[in-house]
Amino acid sequence: MKDLKDLEIDLYNLPRRPFCIRIDINLPVDRKGVLHTKSPRIEYYGEEIKLVSEFVPLVVIAHQIVKGSKYFMSLNKHKHVLEKIIKRPIEIVKSDEFYSNETKNRIRSLKTGDILLYENIRMSLSEKMTFTPEKSIFVKFFKDMTGGINDAFPIWHKGNESVVGMSFLQPSYIGLRSRYELSLLNEAKITFDNNDAVVIMGGSKVEKIRRYLPHLAKKSPILLGGILGQLGAKSKGYNLGYMNEEFLRQYMKQDVVDILRDNNSKIFIPVDFVVEHLGERKVYSIENVCESHGLIKDIGPTTIEKYTAVSEDYPNILLGGTLGLWEENYLNTIEIVKKNLNKNIIIFGGETCSMFDEKNFLKLFLSMGGKMSLGGASFYHGLVGFEYPCLEYMKMSGLNL
Repeated sequence: MKDLKDLEIDLYNLPRRPFCIRIDINLPVDRKGVLHTKSPRIEYYGEEIKLVSEFVPLVVIAHQIVKGSKYFMSLNKHKHVLEKIIKRPIEIVKSDEFYSNETKNRIRSLKTGDILLYENIRMSLSEKMTFTPEKSIFVKFFKDMTGGINDAFPIWHKGNESVVGMSFLQPSYIGLRSRYELSLLNEAKITFDNNDAVVIMGGSKVEKIRRYLPHLAKKSPILLGGILGQLGAKSKGYNLGYMNEEFLRQYMKQDVVDILRDNNSKIFIPVDFVVEHLGERKVYSIENVCESHGLIKDIGPTTIEKYTAVSEDYPNILLGGTLGLWEENYLNTIEIVKKNLNKNIIIFGGETCSMFDEKNFLKLFLSMGGKMSLGGASFYHGLVGFEYPCLEYMKMSGLNL
């Protein structure tokens, strides 16, 4: 069994051979289907690819959204953004050529400085199958040809073939960003385990409630916002108005409601909302929002004050998920952070970090001591003490397949 220290990458001592690097440049897509390419994720990974390719040839593996989603797409736009950062062309491997002999020969011919970008890896049918190393086409194709760099921390909580399979390429390393992410996670976990942190949970992914909220609630108050905040209000019996009730049907599952009710004493819900109707913004209390004729777009100003008061006794704030529709300039998530800059704040998740960046607050936030993790669900995953499948495989790397 390898120690984590053994898995850290040393660029100057890498074998001079091609390396597969798994990254996460999954970018936010708004409700209109617009891809938001101004993101810390793609900016960081672009710089990292540029750096690592100075030492070894690279085959870059990445994805965008889940196959089957109406917003599932190619990585062509991502490629153009990366080329602007790297300042040289990137060759793309089409999905029907992922595991062809032509691609294998192309990889073997790569020289230092060369970069191949695989098309959205989720176009591969094997990416969503249950991973078995002996049967993995990914492992079979790459294991004798390239080393592996797993730097996709934001999806380490998943068992996708290209994430877990990276552990079977030899040699296999944790990427530079993921090394930092683990360090930041350890810092957050210490404060969380000591009951010194408040968790602000936003966004729309109900899986966070299913998998993580019961564990989080054992040690921290949970302040809900976004779609999750509305679900919290529904679990406590509030009527949010016809349009919002209809919109929430897609998220309102009985097991989610049960979890929220079971943890009722540890969760806090918004006490007011910003509603938009016919282009006009109006604040409604949670008791009166049933009278509104528009959709909830953000938490309201009284909720900001309430959540700030709840956070008063905690020196650390862990903020994962946006509390409002930031793509439409509903930015009360940032207002909460501004009111709590005297605390140690870690923001995490692709949407959250993109919001801070796109709204020109990220640089200032980081300069004042704030910290950022590119992982969302994966950060929650580690925070509650769950293991990362790919990391467990990496510790056992070197197995004969």
